[in-house]
Amino acid sequence: FRRQQRAALQAKASRIVEQAALIEIALGQQRSLFESENYPTGFNRDAVRNLTRHGNVWKWLLIVATEKNNLPLPYPDANDPFFEQIKYEKPEKLKTRFQHLAEAAEELVQAWKRVAKM
Repeated sequence: FRRQQRAALQAKASRIVEQAALIEIALGQQRSLFESENYPTGFNRDAVRNLTRHGNVWKWLLIVATEKNNLPLPYPDANDPFFEQIKYEKPEKLKTRFQHLAEAAEELVQAWKRVAKM
């Protein structure tokens, strides 16, 4: 049962990481002259790795998503339906989406820690 829980959390973590990277790529592709944040623009694993600049929750999420580096990093895909849905959204809406993902990430990391203690 614990293995199933870990697998489910790993899959969710992987998807959150992919979506967060896609949001940042969308922000990077819409970059304005007044934006101080340096968002990624390419669909690659660097976009995923760079999420760690947002703090420990993202570092933990990458640990969960990769099963402690036993699995490859998630890869953001330009053809992902989620990206098709968000790529033209306003930056404010994208940042709100990112914040919601950060909250989901925090909850997932807490769930991972609970399962790890079992």
